[in-house]
Amino acid sequence: MIGEAMRLIRVINGIKANIMAAKLEISPSYLSLIENGKKQPSIEIVGKFASVIGVRPSQVIYFSEELNLKSGNREKNGIITKFTRPIMFKWLKAMASCCEDEE
Repeated sequence: MIGEAMRLIRVINGIKANIMAAKLEISPSYLSLIENGKKQPSIEIVGKFASVIGVRPSQVIYFSEELNLKSGNREKNGIITKFTRPIMFKWLKAMASCCEDEE
């Protein structure tokens, strides 16, 4: 799910796929494979991605893990977490969808 996290982060930050691919020094088609979960990015790509966005690589990975937890791969968590994660995930998806329409 790191690819989905990267896509959401990229879109919400208003960076077009071809521009991000150039900054990562990969092809746009390879970035698409990563974002669609068909390829796993190397640590180097995650590091470059984080640098472009202006965050630490660990934050990208943490966000990915949070998305993974949302999709049902989690242990029991507190009641607030149980209800806020799905809402936040839906909000992020909606924001990404809206931003993609503007590209």
